[in-house]
Amino acid sequence: MEMKDWVVFEDKISEQKIRFQETLFTIGNGYLGLRGILEEGSRQNYAGTYIAGVYDYKEGQPAELVNAPNPIGVEINVDGKRLSPDNMAVIEHRRILDLKKAALSRKTVFKDPDTGKRYEYESMRFFSLKDIHTGAMAFSFRPLDGNVRVVFKHIIDGTTKNMVQAIGNPVKHYAVNWAAASGSKNRDKDRVIYLEAKTTESRISLGFAAAGEVKGAGLGTGVKWEYRLDQEFVEQECSFMAQKGKRYNFEVYL
Repeated sequence: MEMKDWVVFEDKISEQKIRFQETLFTIGNGYLGLRGILEEGSRQNYAGTYIAGVYDYKEGQPAELVNAPNPIGVEINVDGKRLSPDNMAVIEHRRILDLKKAALSRKTVFKDPDTGKRYEYESMRFFSLKDIHTGAMAFSFRPLDGNVRVVFKHIIDGTTKNMVQAIGNPVKHYAVNWAAASGSKNRDKDRVIYLEAKTTESRISLGFAAAGEVKGAGLGTGVKWEYRLDQEFVEQECSFMAQKGKRYNFEVYL
């Protein structure tokens, strides 16, 4: 972990320090803050989304800032195997927080220990200062050693909790009221997923909406879109054949 010219960067993923690194790579705009989690998740990660003024209390504890639903959940499956530090070796990693631009970017190369195939993952995210309710995330995938079947998922996750408590167990300070998805499964635009929740005691409503699209060489009509709704999350999913050496980008607007 180093800092130079208003840039904080790391060149490896440490399982022992992952939550510490998530804290250092937090980004926000004064209204909305997001811990610097690895989008695709890991066993040790602690997703945290915090909104200014949204407090709640429960079980005799003092009021605390609510850990709201996580709007940047990502899952990538390659030939049926999930892309993550838990399942694959990380052979190259670089993450950069540009403090002047308030943007977090990353490049990680994974290697499947069973097949030896390598996969390149890149991402970038930021929250707007001009429109404090708006953010964007982009991530990309590139197979380096052969064609593969890929499934991209973007998830708004309503299962998050305030994990660290002075006394007692982790607390979930909200309940999901409803989740929805709209848009055509055959068109690569006009797709929106939405999740709404309300805090338990303070009764503050929280709404998260996201629109996403995928771009890349040779996609054509070969992309299949699906939606999944649950009591606590909503996700949009696209699947396609990815060609060796070609880059595929998924852009999400929050």
